[in-house]
Amino acid sequence: MEKRLKKNKNTESFNPGEELVIHEVSEIREKILQILTEEDALDLDLGGVTECDAAGIQMLISLIKYGKNRNKTISILNATDTVTKEMSELGFCPDELISRGN
Repeated sequence: MEKRLKKNKNTESFNPGEELVIHEVSEIREKILQILTEEDALDLDLGGVTECDAAGIQMLISLIKYGKNRNKTISILNATDTVTKEMSELGFCPDELISRGN
């Protein structure tokens, strides 16, 4: 179950829940895009993700590009080993995509 929390004036925090998989990403992406119409920044908290596939990683990369093209900041926080492993298996460097120390 996803959670949406207001962090400060211009930043929202969103936790997509346990599944970042093909049958969930469309709905998750739409919710995130809605947040980005209202906010300048989004902290995407992946601390609860237990299942992740290529579609989930593709969505994350797509959202990061979307944000950059619109001067929005999307930070990926607390990514689980499940997420970082899938990123690595797909040829992405988790250290370049995930914000550390939060």
